[in-house]
Amino acid sequence: MKYDVIVFDWDGTLYDSGARIINSIQGAARELKLGNLQPEIIKSCIGLNSTIVMDRLFPQATQKDRDLFMPAYRRHYGLELHQLPVLFTGAKTVLKQLHSLGYILAVATGKNRDYFDKELHYLGLQEMFMVTRCGDEAPSKPNPQMLFEIMEHLGTFPEKVLMIGDTVHDLQLAANAGVDALAASYGVQDKKELMEHKIVGCLSDISELLSWLK
Repeated sequence: MKYDVIVFDWDGTLYDSGARIINSIQGAARELKLGNLQPEIIKSCIGLNSTIVMDRLFPQATQKDRDLFMPAYRRHYGLELHQLPVLFTGAKTVLKQLHSLGYILAVATGKNRDYFDKELHYLGLQEMFMVTRCGDEAPSKPNPQMLFEIMEHLGTFPEKVLMIGDTVHDLQLAANAGVDALAASYGVQDKKELMEHKIVGCLSDISELLSWLK
């Protein structure tokens, strides 16, 4: 195998949560009277940690707004739980097959640890990933610290690692860490945007991954 380790982004790559995130940010913004944001603007920030998201989407926000935003977002995010899909179709099967083939699986996500762990538990995937890093444990993507920590934990090297993600932040993260990047064009950002970055390939569906690796 060319790669020993496959690192996945979470939202928009394995977890079909794009609409849920957009709806939750819009709901929190309306609640706090921070304005009505278009989905395309929000999409550009998915995958970044909450501090960076606030800076980019709501530069006018006061400190009080910032203190209130995440609790409001979490309320709306929770309300959306029953309405939207969970994993992308076929994702769980692909993960199980990769695991059985001997690949080491990991996650690098901008999501906070508490929410990520709840979702991982809900999906029954706790044992699938050998190591995970979240947005409140390392600098935001595209800072490479997440991948550096994952590689250090696993005792591996950049040339043995493949990063898969659906945003330019994921692809830049991989490039900054010296790791190959595989784009997922079925997620939140357009294929055209992803193709402008250094990648080794592009998936239009998660089910294509096993064939791509052969």
